[in-house]
Amino acid sequence: MCKPGTTTVAGAVGVGMAPLQVAVPTCAAPDQQVRIAGHGCARVQVVPRISALDRSPSLGQGMAVNGDGFACGATEVFFGATKVAAAQVLSVSCTVILLGTRPAAGEQVTVRTAGGTSNAVS
Repeated sequence: MCKPGTTTVAGAVGVGMAPLQVAVPTCAAPDQQVRIAGHGCARVQVVPRISALDRSPSLGQGMAVNGDGFACGATEVFFGATKVAAAQVLSVSCTVILLGTRPAAGEQVTVRTAGGTSNAVS
């Protein structure tokens, strides 16, 4: 499900230093390292981002969390301050998390990985 690619990485360049560009896998692990030719390695911090919640009737009592930066086996979903039980997390890919449950009305959804916590969406 994960496909390699590149992404632009924003950062500050110190005086006397040159900017570098490096390919980062689209589905990079939250704490993955990338090799920069001639310069060694750098750690990438991938913070999950939620783009939409899918509550389509076809998902029954469940829902899908769409976004990016999700990491298989290392992703937690929260409804407000309450962690969604692992049994309710049906599948995780880089861009979609399928849940067997939905939050209460007005409750915010966030996703947490080793890279950080996503934006809150309700």
